[in-house]
Amino acid sequence: MHLLDLDSGEKSLAISRQIPRYGQTVMSPTGKFICYFKDQDWWNYDIERNKHTCLTANAKATFSNASYDGAETAVAYPFGGWSAGDKQVILYDEFDIWLFAADGRSHRRITDGKNIQTRYRVYDDGLVSNSVGNVGGFSSKTIDMNQAVMITSENQHNLKQGISLWSRGKGLSRLVEAHRKIYSLQKIKHRNALTYFECSFDSPPALKMIEEGGKPEIIVQSNAQQSDFRWGRSELIYYESDGKSLKGALFYPAGYVEGKKYPLIVNIYEKLSHTLHDYVPPSGKSANGFSKTDLTQQGFFVLCPDIAYTINEAGPSALRSVTAAVKKAISGKQIDSARMGIMGHSFGGYETTYIIANSSLFKAAVAGAPVTDLKSFYLSVNNENRPNLQLVESNQLRLKKPFHGPELKMNSPIENIANVKTPLLLWTSDSDQVVPPAQSMEFHLGLWRLGKTSTMLVYPKEDHSLLDEENQEDLSKRVTDWFSHYLMDAVKPDWM
Repeated sequence: MHLLDLDSGEKSLAISRQIPRYGQTVMSPTGKFICYFKDQDWWNYDIERNKHTCLTANAKATFSNASYDGAETAVAYPFGGWSAGDKQVILYDEFDIWLFAADGRSHRRITDGKNIQTRYRVYDDGLVSNSVGNVGGFSSKTIDMNQAVMITSENQHNLKQGISLWSRGKGLSRLVEAHRKIYSLQKIKHRNALTYFECSFDSPPALKMIEEGGKPEIIVQSNAQQSDFRWGRSELIYYESDGKSLKGALFYPAGYVEGKKYPLIVNIYEKLSHTLHDYVPPSGKSANGFSKTDLTQQGFFVLCPDIAYTINEAGPSALRSVTAAVKKAISGKQIDSARMGIMGHSFGGYETTYIIANSSLFKAAVAGAPVTDLKSFYLSVNNENRPNLQLVESNQLRLKKPFHGPELKMNSPIENIANVKTPLLLWTSDSDQVVPPAQSMEFHLGLWRLGKTSTMLVYPKEDHSLLDEENQEDLSKRVTDWFSHYLMDAVKPDWM
């Protein structure tokens, strides 16, 4: 990384061999420092003095993301910010918030989340107005640590969320903690009070206010009429895959009756347990064909699991994690193991096609805009005329072995297409700028030639996700039709 003197035009080396990863190199608001994560530590570069200081060397904590399972060097937890005047740097380990002097001479941990498996973070409203130099990830913001600071928390076992206020004099003061999603915090000026939104899968958003030492008050409750309708509920399931403890969000069908068997739909895309408390109004339309609320209203269980990845085994990792999640979900639940479907979009679509090519666990599947042939995708260019090899080697596909080796074939769904027994609905756009529609067509034609059950939808003038509301409604209706026919014995529509 180089610095350019705009007056003289001279360029000087600031940081050598720094991987250009988002949020790992951050300019201070005043422009005095560059804070960067390298070699498992945070460093601070004093521009005027041309001095590098390791901030975290003596802190008894690990600042690289312990849950990172990507193909590149482990990244740090998100950067917290700067105190006024760039005097302190706010950094995170897995659970706690730390304050480091910009010169590296002192540090302290201001929360105690490790002992209770709770992750604390300074609330980030994401407003551009609070950032300076927000270009290419080199963003920074000032947090006034002399005033009460809003802190969010989340228990990493049960996903219980909370809000606290922290001040230099009082330390941490908890205001709210609940099995809910808590978001959009707003501090009330000149008071130790704030407003926030709270919701869960079966509780529509409510705008609330809380004062330090007081109880939450509802200001506005949305969708109060929901109590007149049947609704499902959500819960976490716990399982293991590849030696890692994982979670999944399980959503019950509306009007669930104990003792009755229900079909299950599994939606996949890396880690999705965090959707446990998301509130999604029923709408009959979606940009990728999936709505857990619409599907639970139709009488399906819905499972959104976490997937643990091993390098060079993106496909097998997905199969192992999904199989473990499904096994746990059907244990003790009224789920009919003979009526289960799977779906995913983009990378989730790739995982879906891989799973049905290597397992007969599911009776029906839907894959949106998937990569299905890793070799042809690897040896092609994207819409910017750049090779896709980086997407295969460094991104979600996590393939670090040579493209001509057995690992690429092992992870490529097309290689085992002859084993597919699951009816598949494919959908894509003729203008997809992320995954070429030819990837869907190749898999569809392969299934067609082998006499397998496959239907392919191509939406004109759309991109990777559907933006046109009529197309969103059309896709959602066809997804419901597909699963209703194969999992609920509904009459087969003519379009299938």
